[in-house]
Amino acid sequence: MVMARPDLGLGLAERGLPALRRQFPHVEADALNLFLESSEEGSGLADDALAALADMEREAVAGKEDQFGHLPTRGCRVTRRDGCGSLQVIFEGGESPPHVGTVLSMTGLEELAKCEKVLQAGLVLPTGEVLALQTGCNPTSFLLQEFGMHELRVCSGSAQEVERCWFMVSSPLGEYGEALDLFNDAYDWVWDGAWTSDLEDSILNLLVALDERFEAVANGSGGFMAQSLMSTLSSPKKRMEKNLSKALESQDTLALGRAVGCVRAFILGQSLMDMFAPAGQDLQSSAFYQSIMSFERARLEAASVSKRDELQQALRRLVLAADAHVADLYSSGKGQDFIKRWSGGLRSEISAMLEGSSMHPLPFQQMRGGGGGYVADMMASMAESFHGPGGHGRAETTEAMTTLPPQATFSIAQSKMTRWTESLVDEQICIGSPMAPCEIHSREPGVDGVLATLHSTLSLGLGYVSSQGDGSETSKLVALLDRVRASLPLHAQQDFLQDKRRRDRLKDVCRVVRAARKKGQRLKLCVNLNFTKALNALREHHEDSWVGPALESVWDVMQKMKRVFGFELWLHEEGQEPQLIAADFGHAHTFGRAYYVATRFFDRKHRTLQPGFVLAYAEAECLRRAGFELWDLGGADHSPMMQYKPQVAMEMHRSEYLLRLREIARAEYAAIPEDQTTSTPSFAESQQKPLADLAAAPPPGGERVPVGVVFEDLSEDDLWGAAALKAETSTSKSSKAPKAMPPTAMSGADFLPLYCQAMMMTAIGKKLVTMVKDLIPQDLANTAWAFATLGLPDSDLMDQILLEVIAKVSDFSTQNLANTAWAYAKLGLWNERLMQTLSLAIVRKVKDFDGQGLANVAWAYAVLGFRSKRLSEALLAASLEKIEAQEFGAQELANLAFAFDVTGDEDRLRAFLEAAVPRFLSVDGFSDAAASTELANIVARHRFRSRGAEELDVEFRQRFFHPVLRALQKCATPGGDSVEESDKIVEELAEEVTTAGLTNFGYVYARQAMQELGFRICDGSQRPEWVTEARALARSQLEEWRIPGTENIVAVISYELHYSGEVLRREPTVVTSGWAEGVHDEVKAMLRPVDARGWSCESYSERVALLELIEAARCKFGDESVPELTGWVRMYHSHHTSVTGLGVFCQFRRHVPKVSLDLDFDGAWYTWAGNPRPLTLLSDEESLYYYG
Repeated sequence: MVMARPDLGLGLAERGLPALRRQFPHVEADALNLFLESSEEGSGLADDALAALADMEREAVAGKEDQFGHLPTRGCRVTRRDGCGSLQVIFEGGESPPHVGTVLSMTGLEELAKCEKVLQAGLVLPTGEVLALQTGCNPTSFLLQEFGMHELRVCSGSAQEVERCWFMVSSPLGEYGEALDLFNDAYDWVWDGAWTSDLEDSILNLLVALDERFEAVANGSGGFMAQSLMSTLSSPKKRMEKNLSKALESQDTLALGRAVGCVRAFILGQSLMDMFAPAGQDLQSSAFYQSIMSFERARLEAASVSKRDELQQALRRLVLAADAHVADLYSSGKGQDFIKRWSGGLRSEISAMLEGSSMHPLPFQQMRGGGGGYVADMMASMAESFHGPGGHGRAETTEAMTTLPPQATFSIAQSKMTRWTESLVDEQICIGSPMAPCEIHSREPGVDGVLATLHSTLSLGLGYVSSQGDGSETSKLVALLDRVRASLPLHAQQDFLQDKRRRDRLKDVCRVVRAARKKGQRLKLCVNLNFTKALNALREHHEDSWVGPALESVWDVMQKMKRVFGFELWLHEEGQEPQLIAADFGHAHTFGRAYYVATRFFDRKHRTLQPGFVLAYAEAECLRRAGFELWDLGGADHSPMMQYKPQVAMEMHRSEYLLRLREIARAEYAAIPEDQTTSTPSFAESQQKPLADLAAAPPPGGERVPVGVVFEDLSEDDLWGAAALKAETSTSKSSKAPKAMPPTAMSGADFLPLYCQAMMMTAIGKKLVTMVKDLIPQDLANTAWAFATLGLPDSDLMDQILLEVIAKVSDFSTQNLANTAWAYAKLGLWNERLMQTLSLAIVRKVKDFDGQGLANVAWAYAVLGFRSKRLSEALLAASLEKIEAQEFGAQELANLAFAFDVTGDEDRLRAFLEAAVPRFLSVDGFSDAAASTELANIVARHRFRSRGAEELDVEFRQRFFHPVLRALQKCATPGGDSVEESDKIVEELAEEVTTAGLTNFGYVYARQAMQELGFRICDGSQRPEWVTEARALARSQLEEWRIPGTENIVAVISYELHYSGEVLRREPTVVTSGWAEGVHDEVKAMLRPVDARGWSCESYSERVALLELIEAARCKFGDESVPELTGWVRMYHSHHTSVTGLGVFCQFRRHVPKVSLDLDFDGAWYTWAGNPRPLTLLSDEESLYYYG
């Protein structure tokens, strides 16, 4: 039975002076009070009173215009989305969020009224407080004073249903803090697995230097304070040694990323130690720090180009955000310490990193916190812990080392939380103080204070970990306020399913559960059935778990009080003992309406059952039925350990999570009858109790969680969201045209990426259109590059940039030229005049380009289809010089070969390959699978036989072609094996493809692979009639040559199938990419896509075509007919088939072994479905036309 939900309507809205002062911010408070006194209690103001106040507001605004006290205004319109009716707020000037201190001028509220009822509206502030809006006048104004997520509620119509939507209120400080956190995240996880000897050497040197530094500090530290603070070095030292050693042993990305965080913690501890006992030698000039710089340099050099680009982009955004924050501080007269630090050399040092200087951690430590930075914040927090909590208003700048003393009242703690949503960087909050941290233990007396503090921490909206969980009797409680929260509103199934990745994951889990039941496997969900066994399994699966003996002893006490729960997933198989294959440990809080998952594990031996995902969806459904509103997985970042979270929860800004939690708590407190005797203190009473008091936080409500066996035999009906997914699938199948789910008001899952990219860049684009003429060349190039990187083809802006580039091209640097050409090619924006102008400028400066710049230029002209003899000669000459100087890497070599190849410049291609192939072999270019595939195919296509060609072919076959081909052959082998065995074979193929990093075999080797796999493939010279017909159909669909992409690659299929005397035919038909609507999930599971990049690839046209074939056969002949079908299938593909496509063909062969498969394809970079690709020949003559 599902419990009743809390009332989140407008009944609690404040209608008095606090609400009116927001709506009429320029009117004096005394005047507002007079109007309130004349109105009836509990009702809104009369229309004439509203009109009079509106007139007074307009007069006050006019009188203060261009004077101190005048507030900026931002217009917006409240409306319903077309087709679905959900609310949305559309801001004037683009989708960038309004800033704190802005008056929001809202129109459209009156138009939302239904059935001639009076409209009620209110705004929920980030604090959880609801302020009523008087809607009798248009526009309706509201002064935004809080940073964070706001919720607009509108109630109209006879049913008095509450509609709602969310919008963010930002600030320069908040945007700077976010940019800093996102940079740190990108910096920590930039390395993505490519191991080098330099990286290995740098780790070994760092371990040696770490021991020497620690010994020197330990021997030189004197005094009580310094000795007490040695733990700030010993703990990160142990963790650094452990993670670096693990990285050396297994080349583990997770371990190396964690080690970077440990380096940062050690440097912080060293800085703090130096304040009490200086080690003598400055840290930055020490041998230890030099080893850190060598490590960071090797780590970044070993990272992939895409990861380094992502890091550079994050750093560029950080510099821009810091500039805006400093400008805001300067205008307000605050934050002078940070202004001096930023303008006194810190900005120059970080800007140099954008230009290629080595990145290292110390400058970024100085960007954290106010005053003197990170360490100064720590000292301020320590002082606060001795003298009591200070102010709780908005911070001047970011805060890094923050504390929350257990003796602070719940009200003060909530004020701090509101402040930290804007200002906190690095998510950790010390409960207690650095000198006197809150200890976790189960000893009497004091255990009640530990339980209360832990419960208060959760109710405030914080996560937690325990430090020193390595066998000691006590450990420290560390709270977490992550910027991005992975949380699931349990009644938001439709919002959840809007995201394709989440929807696909849920579909896959449903399929796994169905398949397990068919095999006779029984999955059982239990709660606290065997808590001790689950804890033991957690230790076994997470050797570095932060859950140590001290916390386990506290959990043992909490379990008896129903304050901690272990959700356990058990696997029952005939003839075997039940196996615990996954478990979550967490806490109910806030009246049993919210649930926090502290930690979890799953048994990797059973990963094909996806136990972690199954447990997540089943647990969420259990909690939903029990009446919970929020299921919280804590913070989310780029760590490999966190990648599952966005697939089972919605990523939201921390302020949105806190707002959701606070409004639930307020609603529950309000529901307690005033005359009812209860042990629960009122909201006002609880707010004044210290965190260490069990009555400070709302009751945990653990009695809501069912204990024991919850789902005896888990089915897909017991998975959260499955019912909504079925309803969506049923709706799409009943309609001829697929219907997309209606968009809803902006949710937390959408907010962060939308805000970071589309919202921000769209707003910037609109503003820049009016400013383009004032931009210098570097700004023009950087702007084009930024929009291209994010895939945002703002046509108005790019057209204006184009004109300015042509006018200012003589002032462009080589990097500006390369970035501009690359940007227009990346966006597919074809403009002959621009590319002609750039080509002439590139030729004049070609010797000054670096290797990447040359490769990007060549790639851009090839993608857009431009040829210039003069440019090609210049690129070739410069490239040969770079090769001789050993300046080219694998990707640059492949890009240049690609450019000469697809533009048909065979003479220069051969001259380039003479030098490029030996260079590629010398740099072991095979570490880059994409570059290896590109170059090997080009050499094979042109039958290049010079030095290194044979070795290139042999190495490509040994490293990539044969291992993946063997896995494909196994997948293609017909057999009557079980679903489990088929799944296992496909998993092995997926593992092999991922290990090789191979996305396709390329134009030449794909044809060879098809031949070796036993498919009938045309030899490439003479094509049969059916291919000619298929090409013509493909051209009619594509209409013109287009840059190859999933949406521009089509399949043409025809077939004739026989079964029991009946025939099923299909004439040649074009199939485009899509989602195979109307095809049952069981059929889709027969042809699983695999890809090295982790993409789903479900929509590829060749897969869609074969899925529709199997579905049609099952509908006509019956499900059992598939393995007995006979006949033929012919399929043409407008581009060479990827590994995903080959895997689909092999699975089709496995399931339909008696049907022959005839295949052919073209290369879309060379042809338009068989016809030569059109190329544009540029003039080689200098002309004033192209410079004015």
